[in-house]
Amino acid sequence: MTGNGFKRCKCRQDGRELGAKCPRLRRKDGSWNPNHGTWYGKEEVPAGPDGKRVYLRLGGFKTETDLIAFYEKAGRLLEVPEAGPEGHEARMEILDMIRAAHKKEAPLPDFNELRRRYNGGQQLGSMLFGWEFEEGEPKTEASDGVIALDTGTVAVLKEHRARQNEERLEWGEDWTHTGRIFTHEDGTELHPAWVSELFSQLAYQAGLPPIRLHDLRHCAATLAYAAGADTKMVSSMLRHSSTNLTENTYTTVLPELAHTAAEASAAIVPRAVSQTGGLPSVSQEASGGPADSGGEVKPLVRRMKSGRAPGARTRNLRIKSP
Repeated sequence: MTGNGFKRCKCRQDGRELGAKCPRLRRKDGSWNPNHGTWYGKEEVPAGPDGKRVYLRLGGFKTETDLIAFYEKAGRLLEVPEAGPEGHEARMEILDMIRAAHKKEAPLPDFNELRRRYNGGQQLGSMLFGWEFEEGEPKTEASDGVIALDTGTVAVLKEHRARQNEERLEWGEDWTHTGRIFTHEDGTELHPAWVSELFSQLAYQAGLPPIRLHDLRHCAATLAYAAGADTKMVSSMLRHSSTNLTENTYTTVLPELAHTAAEASAAIVPRAVSQTGGLPSVSQEASGGPADSGGEVKPLVRRMKSGRAPGARTRNLRIKSP
């Protein structure tokens, strides 16, 4: 597999992209112009049980050498599964990995590792994008702490653990002991890119707007605020270094919650409407209103005498009025 390379460009004429028909792509002698356009490739992949043709079309390579090198590596990976219908599903999975690696400008999966995983019946998705990840220490001491979970989540985790134990028994000696809570069915670790890709697919299937997996962190904080948690609690949950960081991050959420809290607080205070149709006053029981005065509404504000409110000043014998 070499790609059957050809060149294209983004030049336009009469509002249409010329693509491979641009006259500047070739010199007068018919050779390719190295200073115009980029290289594209197209190779046919063995068809599936339905007989439908499948192609590996990729582009944007700077040189023909880069194109050929990429397609040769991709061709070796696609040869790992059986050539017949038995290997079609795995071959399509590898094809998606090749396309994703090209789109992300990431290295292709290692050939020997891919073959080992395929022959062992292990998941291939964890090799997505061909990059490895390392586990390190948390950024702060506060990050290494206990997480409070609701009873519903705990029940789901227990069911997951029981199902994982059943898979471990089925795999026997081939089970990979990683100590992780969430793994593939053979116990191997989940690649972060695989988890993010799966989340995007699930969010799309659920009809949600495009969101990242990391956005769930902000969603959890917003829900905690809406449930009545204070800033200190939310800051501790997010492992923020200070409450100022939490307040600055969720400045758009706090005013709405503060307004809701004000309405809720006002609803708790008992109120009675005066007979004059004015603004509501304090509760009837507390003010000795119509309930215990025979229907007479007593004034709540006394008229001030001598231009001042009674008892508003402290008596001082050394101060004399003129």
